[in-house]
Amino acid sequence: MKINKSDFIKWSEDMTRTFHAWEVMIPCGAPGKLAFRQEKFVPEEYETPEEQYEAVTEFLNGCRFSDTEYYVFCDDKLVVDF
Repeated sequence: MKINKSDFIKWSEDMTRTFHAWEVMIPCGAPGKLAFRQEKFVPEEYETPEEQYEAVTEFLNGCRFSDTEYYVFCDDKLVVDF
């Protein structure tokens, strides 16, 4: 599988003002048995886009403080400038 530019999403402030399908994937497991923990932040669970975005950032702050590796996706595209 080849990855190209269309697999990534460019960050913009508008991403905080509209609903998106956010997903965070965290690698876990022993070498050779790598698995991913998935956390999804879907629009149906939030009243406003700002609340949804705040939930995503709070979760990511926890990952950062624990030195956890993570991958952030927005609408099935990898976010590179988060």
